[in-house]
Amino acid sequence: MILGDGRTCWKSECIKTNVVYKIGNGKLISLWYDNWSYLGPLINHVTHRKLYEARLKGDMTVSDLVINGKWNWPTEWYVEFPEITGLEDPMIHDLSDDRVVWRKADGSDVDFSVKTLMITSTKWTDIVQYLINKPNGNNMWSIIRRLIFAACVYSLWHERNCRIFRDETQRWEDIVCKIVNIVKCILLGLKVKDSLAVRRMALYLDHFSSISVLC
Repeated sequence: MILGDGRTCWKSECIKTNVVYKIGNGKLISLWYDNWSYLGPLINHVTHRKLYEARLKGDMTVSDLVINGKWNWPTEWYVEFPEITGLEDPMIHDLSDDRVVWRKADGSDVDFSVKTLMITSTKWTDIVQYLINKPNGNNMWSIIRRLIFAACVYSLWHERNCRIFRDETQRWEDIVCKIVNIVKCILLGLKVKDSLAVRRMALYLDHFSSISVLC
């Protein structure tokens, strides 16, 4: 999905093009919406109507369309969408997990770290506006967005008070760790149903929980 008018990385193609998915077993990577091939998200190349006509579901994962190591594209797509059907057959490894990595400006892929994410830094007002424009709901993404924002506000408010009233200052790395831990603790108390969306969220959290803020 395209966010806003593209004035910041939160509202542009920056995040979408820099976040890349590496196929392991292919069970958590969205076939249509995730950036796992050189084409980018395949939904940018095919319409929802075409998916419906081909009886292909919008929530399919990469592994859902691979049979015996080969793509199982609809026959008519070889004429209609040669750029999609021309994709190389994926290397599916049943015992390997899918991975999320960060693609740097030079084209190299690295694991997530605060240092690599700093290139997408933006104004606080733009982040707030982005969140205001997003509809609230009970889906996992909406809950996570609100939790992270609330944890950021609380942690920054607490740090401000410590600096003003106690003359105490924390390293920014420690503040980041505090925010991550607050969100993790709250999530531990949530009861959710097992679903693809929840498993995908767990994939994100696993990567972000292992972020090294010192590198």
